[in-house]
Amino acid sequence: RAATEPRGPMAKLTNEQAAEIRARYRYGLGMILANEYGVAQSTIMRVARGRSYMFTPPTVEELTVRRQRRIAGRMARAA
Repeated sequence: RAATEPRGPMAKLTNEQAAEIRARYRYGLGMILANEYGVAQSTIMRVARGRSYMFTPPTVEELTVRRQRRIAGRMARAA
């Protein structure tokens, strides 16, 4: 499935939008993001906390330094 496809026929957000929300979310910005994307604040909170759209690939910011190093090592060995 492409990153821009919605998760189902009733989905309000695309996977790409969910990734953007996770990258931009900070405490207190839920209502601003909800208005921007046209969804409820609770939807923004579920996306930001990984309870909704949880299979969206994580952004680089979401990965820990340790995990980034592990992935980089795997990629170097595969090359």
